[in-house]
Amino acid sequence: MASARHAGPERQLDDCDLQLINQLQIDGRLALGDLAETLGVHRNTAKARLDRLLKSRVLIPTVHLDPVYLGYLAPATIAVKVTPGQVNAIAHQVAALPSIQFVHVCTGAYDMFLSGGRFRSEEELYAFVTDQLSQVPGILSVETMRSMGLERFMLGPTTRRIRARASNRVAKAPGAPYSPEHPLDEQDSAIIRELQRDIRQSASALAAVLGMNRKSVAARLERLLGEGIAKPVMIADPGALGYRLGVILGVSVMPGMLTAVADGLKSLANLQYLVLCMGRYNMLAWCRCRDLDDLGRMITVDVAATPGIREVAASLVLREDKTPYPSVRVQPASGDDRAAAASVLSFRMMKG
Repeated sequence: MASARHAGPERQLDDCDLQLINQLQIDGRLALGDLAETLGVHRNTAKARLDRLLKSRVLIPTVHLDPVYLGYLAPATIAVKVTPGQVNAIAHQVAALPSIQFVHVCTGAYDMFLSGGRFRSEEELYAFVTDQLSQVPGILSVETMRSMGLERFMLGPTTRRIRARASNRVAKAPGAPYSPEHPLDEQDSAIIRELQRDIRQSASALAAVLGMNRKSVAARLERLLGEGIAKPVMIADPGALGYRLGVILGVSVMPGMLTAVADGLKSLANLQYLVLCMGRYNMLAWCRCRDLDDLGRMITVDVAATPGIREVAASLVLREDKTPYPSVRVQPASGDDRAAAASVLSFRMMKG
């Protein structure tokens, strides 16, 4: 897996490094002075440690864009079975599809999971599965698990409010495309693109690079960050922290126990993402473990101790194929042909 190359940096991380990583995973733009004060070290020491972690790719800066604000209201994870001997070729082909962000080649009931699927509507999701995915030679079966909510992963109160507003709008106007009250325009898109290059840039630096008024950039930046539309974060490479095994858990729960089980699983130390879904499973959990012993303990002790679970199916991730720059379309402020006029923003993701 991609993170295996970081065996060296793992041995060099001390408690101060780990505390720095934790702080920047919460707020990637935390001021250096505030970071130094939190760590109890000199500002220059904090900067040196941050530079080292960035250079070694232990920390990877990225900008998480809220898909619901951008109109992606039908997220889904898709499980795929393929013809024996063709998994690598098909994974590479599927990873090139713009609607999919991650392709996890794995063991178990399925040969791969396609996650991070962003679709504007049920109709768009249906068209993707029937017109694109099912036409890929070598794919034997496709099973779609429609996501109902992301229970863990950079989902703060502000983002929940945006999702609630989106849900209310859809409820009032069935079938109508979601349109935010303040759509992103080209200047917003330019700011986000520049943040993707360096998430810690100040409003003054952004204004200088983009040739925009500093006060205008500051106001736009405050809205983008304050409303949770764009969230600059530092993502830690799990392999650098010693978590080299990836596993996807398909969890089925007893009737009426969905919320209780989700609350129990959210406390797992190994958990990265927990998605509530419809389909074969009630939820999907992406976890990272140090080794097979850690994986066995997590499933047989931690997960098994969660009341309400009926069945757990584990798929060990063998490889993660990631499209280097998965894109999202930003709705233009006006215009009938939204698809043609949309600006394309590229996520900077960890490349396998």
